[in-house]
Amino acid sequence: MNLSKTSFRRSVFNGARLREAKLTEAVLASATCIGINFKLADMRYADFSNAKFSKVNFEGTKMYGTKWEGTEITDIMDAMVDISVDGDGSEMASFLE
Repeated sequence: MNLSKTSFRRSVFNGARLREAKLTEAVLASATCIGINFKLADMRYADFSNAKFSKVNFEGTKMYGTKWEGTEITDIMDAMVDISVDGDGSEMASFLE
């Protein structure tokens, strides 16, 4: 599913399945995301400023260049995410550290 450059500003997502979705440069600023599966999604350069995340799965998600200012994250399990520029898995990091 290609949702690159799509604006979801102030949207509410509850239980959406976005596994392996392409969300590069997507705008989720001020969005509310509850119970979302982002596993293996490409979210490079996405804007999550002031968003609220609860019970989401970020395992294997590509996150290079993302914006997180003011974001609230609650009740999620730690996950290894891809922070490499090319999204090739060469640099992995713990999401919560």
